[in-house]
Order: sequence, then structure tokens, then C-alpha cells
Amino acid sequence: MKTQVHLLRSTLQVGLVLLTATLLRAQAPGTGAIAGTISDPSGAVIAHAHVSVVSEDTNSSRTVTATTEGVYRLPLLLPGNYSLIVEQSGFKRKTLRSVHVVVSETAVVDVKLEVGGDSVKIEVSGASELAQTQSSSLGWVTDEKMITDLPLANRNFTQILALSPGVVVEQPNAAALGKATQDVSANGARTTSNNFLFNGVDANNMSENSFSGFDPETGIAVPAPDTIAEFKVQTGLYDASYGRSAGATVDLVSRTGGNRIHGNLWEFFRNDDLNANDYFLNRNDQARPVMKQNQFGFDLGGAIRKDKTFFFGSYQGTRQINGQAVGALQSSLLPALTNDRSPAALGALFGGQSGAFGGTAVAPDGSNINPVALAILNFKFPNGSYAIPSPQTILSSTEGESSFSIPAHYSEDQYTFNLDHKISGSNQLSGKFFYSRAPQFQPFAPFGGTVPGWGLPETELNNMFVLSDTHVFNPNLINVARFGYIRFNGLSRGDEPISAASVGMATPSGLPEIPGIAINNSFTIGPAGGPFYFENTNSFVWQDTVSLTRGRHSFQMGGEAKHDQLNVNVPFVSDGFLFFLSVPDFLLGQSGTQNGSGVSNIFSTTGAAGQFRKNERYSDFSGFIQDDIRVNSRLTLNTGLRYEYFGAPGETDGHLPNFDPTIATHDVPVSGSFSGFVLPANYSGPLPTGYTKSQNNGMWSPDHKDFSPRFGFAFRPLDSSKLVLRGGYGIYYQQ
Repeated sequence: MKTQVHLLRSTLQVGLVLLTATLLRAQAPGTGAIAGTISDPSGAVIAHAHVSVVSEDTNSSRTVTATTEGVYRLPLLLPGNYSLIVEQSGFKRKTLRSVHVVVSETAVVDVKLEVGGDSVKIEVSGASELAQTQSSSLGWVTDEKMITDLPLANRNFTQILALSPGVVVEQPNAAALGKATQDVSANGARTTSNNFLFNGVDANNMSENSFSGFDPETGIAVPAPDTIAEFKVQTGLYDASYGRSAGATVDLVSRTGGNRIHGNLWEFFRNDDLNANDYFLNRNDQARPVMKQNQFGFDLGGAIRKDKTFFFGSYQGTRQINGQAVGALQSSLLPALTNDRSPAALGALFGGQSGAFGGTAVAPDGSNINPVALAILNFKFPNGSYAIPSPQTILSSTEGESSFSIPAHYSEDQYTFNLDHKISGSNQLSGKFFYSRAPQFQPFAPFGGTVPGWGLPETELNNMFVLSDTHVFNPNLINVARFGYIRFNGLSRGDEPISAASVGMATPSGLPEIPGIAINNSFTIGPAGGPFYFENTNSFVWQDTVSLTRGRHSFQMGGEAKHDQLNVNVPFVSDGFLFFLSVPDFLLGQSGTQNGSGVSNIFSTTGAAGQFRKNERYSDFSGFIQDDIRVNSRLTLNTGLRYEYFGAPGETDGHLPNFDPTIATHDVPVSGSFSGFVLPANYSGPLPTGYTKSQNNGMWSPDHKDFSPRFGFAFRPLDSSKLVLRGGYGIYYQQ
């Protein structure tokens, strides 16, 4: 599905306008820039000044010559602190330290040179304005210090995405199991409308496209805070270099090494010593839930060869035992059972009671209780406990209640390794790698059993690798080429402790376990859906961006190709599901004819069959051109055009049918019809009567008309004004 979103926004912003100019947008994802104007004390521009920028971490440098209008620009810089050196004959050389470049923005630094000899040096500190006087985009950068200093219960950067204006999240649950990743909504858009970039490369999971994921679909990777240099959240009016989404764009940049060796060791822990007990556990005289979490690790960065090759590596381990999380804490209504589960004891409890629709009642001696129901109530686990436990608290003669806190377990091991190598003064190669493996176990599966025994083991894996090459052809022409490989792998297999044969239940061939069983206003047993789920996604991304500076124009153009391999197996309720309206219905288990009411004691049944395994394939392409024009010191225009092509989903064996109402018959016979159903061209099986084949392998015909114009402006009425008017318009297509 594709969504087209139009954004039109105008904002007034008041801020402090300092000596240097502020932030100008339009950078390739994962990079930033420095730009500005060189002038003398009277304000007249100085033509052809030499401007150099030197990284304060790696000593890498780049030099440009200002134009005849005194304008200079240094694009596609990695985020970090730089020294800016400006020289021109007849003027004093000027050096500005600690000019900070952030992801997706341009630090505009206007420099005034003093008249004097070339040998005189003046060093001052660089500064950035608070107001964005030359950009129409809306966004917020969170830097390394803020990420590591803010208290995060799970050390998860997604929990501070809402610091950005226009972004909202649910209240973080400090008792959640695992990472507790937050899904965000930007300006009212859906939580699946966001775009996550890892060092400039699309790192979204094609299966779900949410930050947190949905079992067993794996959400985005969550690197340790100590490995993140910064991240930028853009919520609107971003330029043509960004696409795929109409919600927030989160651009994360990893830390890198420098000439100085630096490292950290850490250990963060939590426990339940000061926690209050859960209300229902306290009511049923159950102990306070356990909560123990340890997060430990280290990072180390430095130079393999000074000024040449740099490394950064990190490890973080997480171990959590959690009895408070969803999946560990459960309350359930239960029949008022005792350890005597004989027919006579059950008849004494429920004798004379009929099902929800009347008919036959449970015999006082229990003689007509269904033998399968009797076997399930008497089934014991290897530890001797009943599969259907006796209630902890008796509420009435036939009903009780129990509350359970069984610790869930979560562990994660994640590794980060980054390598940057300066091949030459004009060429730099960079590799960013992230891997994590996170097995966990929930005693109570979501949508599964409400009593112990039907837990859910899961394993989530994230892999991210980005290789980038930055080549400076000349000071005004720079190219960044990237390749990215992103892999998500999720696996879950619900516990199924009771076999059909052990309780005398007849099930279809190939289904050895009992189906899920739910009783209205009472217990549920069985796994959440089928016994075996998996989802893995392999994404391959090729990307190239060219930056060209001409006078007051800053051009960027580029393209991207992405191929996704999505393999899923989701056999939802493949073992079947039985629903009863009351405990007597469950005990009797008779047909409508047998019980005399005309309605079966089994109120409804659900099952699934078919081809659960899908090997889906997607191919997307995009291209853009962006021109940022600094008309004068008070007005900047941001113009661009983007083209998106979202390929229709395909499946390797053609197992993605669709329905086309334009070819379907309108006179459907009583027996039904498959008229209008369409199978892809690569489907090789027998064609059912009424089905047709399409002309391509995709699920629908692709759309080739997704052009996205972008326009923005930033206007300051006076050079010294603190008032900034910003606005823009754009079309954004969403996959």
C-alpha cells in the first residue's frame, strides 16, 4: 500500500542570532556540512579566500576556495567537531575551534576577517545559533552527551525520541520485558509511517516497519547509547534526499575512533527491593514480583595508524529476570476446583447446571462429563502441578481467582565495530557493523494461555552493515557511495505441553497437540496461534549521492536501489481453537442434538490451513535532485524533486493472490465463485476454476508516477532580526 501526503507549513520562530549563522538543511543522510560567507570589517565580501576544515578527532582536512561573492561550502562531512581556518592575502588568518557539525544539517559560519599581516593568527571558539534562520525543515538533533546522560531504564534511545517537537510516544513502561522500544507518531501520522536510517542507509524491517515490531517480527536495532554519536529526528518538510515515509525520519550516526585512545566500562543494574507489590498478587497473598536487570559492557576507540586508520568497538550484555512485565504477570478467573478432580467432585460443584443455551445439565454424580474435559482437568505437568490449577482465592461456590507472577527472562548480547580508513587525501572508506542476539521467554504468551504452562520462547537477531566511500574529486565536487546490508530474524515457538493423545482427543492428521481452549469469563489454555513462527528479512541497499557547489547554489543529486527478501511462516491458529460460553459447556462438550438445546456446547471453532510459508520479494528505486540557494544573507530557498518507485510485492512461487473487482462476475452462484481472483504470472501450480493469471509476478501493477516536488524557504526580515519566517510545501509518498 502506498500513501501520498501533502505538507504545507509556515512557522514563526524567535531565537538568538549570534555572530555565526545558523543551520542550513539539505545534506545526504548520515552527513552534515559547513557553509558561510567571508567578509571584511565593513561587511564587504572577500572573494577567493582559502577555507580549510580539519577534524579535531582524526585530523582529516579539506580545503575550498570562496566564490567571487565570498561564499564557501564544505559538504558531506561526517558529524563531529571541526576547526575552521580562513586565509586571504592582506588579512589576518582566523581559526575557529569546535565548529560542531550534526547529521543532516549545515552549520553556517559567516566569518569576518581583520586587516593585517598573513602571519598573525586569531583563534576563537565556533558557535551555532539556536534559531534556524536558513532552513524550512523541522527536526531536532540529540547528541552523544544527552543520549548517555539521560536516565534510560532500558538504555534504549527510542525512549527519548519524543524530545523532538511534534513527536509523541506512549508512556514508557519501566517494567517492560527487554528493550521496551517505543513506537513514535509524528504530527499525528501512524507509528508505521516512520523511516529509520543507520549511518545513512534504510534500516527498516519490511515486515512490520514499526520500531518495536510485533511477535515474531523483529523491530529496529537498538545500539547501546555509548555507541551512538547522535541522531536526528525530522518531522516535516525534509528535503528531496529523504523519502519512503511521510512520518518521522530518524537518522542515527555511530561513533568512530580518533587519534586519541578512549574507552569506557559500565554496569547498570536494577532490582525490586523498593518496588511495591501488584494489587492482585497482594490480594491473593502472593509474593512481590522479582525484577533484576544487569546491563554491562565496554567501548574502546582509537587509531590503528595515526591520521590514517581509526577503529571503534563495543560490547553490551543485558540480563533481565522480570516478574512484573506483560507476559510474566497474569490474573485469571478459574472454576472453584480442588485437588479432587473426580467426576463425583465435579458433579458436586456443577451438578444441575446447563450450558449457556440450556439443554442437558451436568449430572450431580458427574457421570455425563465429557472424558476429554475430565482428562484435561486432571492433566499434571512433570512438576506435579495441574495444568488447570485450583484457584488461590474462592469468590463463590463455583468460581475462584488466581494471580501469577512467573519471572520472564530476557538476555541480549550486542557487538559494534566501526573502521574508518583514509585511503588518500581525497578518498576515505568507512565500515559500520552491528550485531545483536536476544533470546527471551514469556511464561504467558500474548493472546495465549491465562494459566501457567503455555509460555513463549523467542529469539530476535539484528544485523546491520554499512560500507561507504567518500571521494573528493575537487573542492566543489564530492561523491558518497554506500552499500548496506540489514538483516532481521525473529523466531518463536509456543509451548504445547498437552498432546491430543494424552487426553483422548481426536484431531486432524498432523496436529498432535490439543487446540487452544477458552472459556468465557474463565481460563484460556493453548499457545498464541500456531506452534512455530519465524520471520526473517534481508535488505540490500545501494546508494550514491553527488554534491556540487556553484556560487550560491548547493546541488545534490543521487539515487538508491533497495531489494528486500522477506521470508515468513505465520501458522496462526493452525492447531485450531475452541470457545465455550461457560464451564458447564466445557464439561459437557455435546452437540446440539445430544444436549437437546439445538446448539452445541462448543460455541465456536477456529482453525487455519493452507500455505503459511511465504517468500516475498520487494524492489524499490528512487532518485532526487536538490538545490539550496542562498539568495542573500536573509533569504534561503530549498528546492528539490524526488522520484519514488515502490515495486509491488512478489513471491518466489507465486503464492500472493489478489482480487480484481473489474473482472469479477456480478452474478455469483449460490455455490460461490472464484471469479475475479488473480494469481501472479510465476505461479506454477494448477489454476483453480475461475482464477486468472496476471501479466507480471507482482501482487498488483506497479505505479510509475510518484514524483515528489519539495519547496521551502527561510526568511529573516532584517540581518539582525530575531524573527524568522519559515515555510514550505512537499509531496511525500509512503510505502
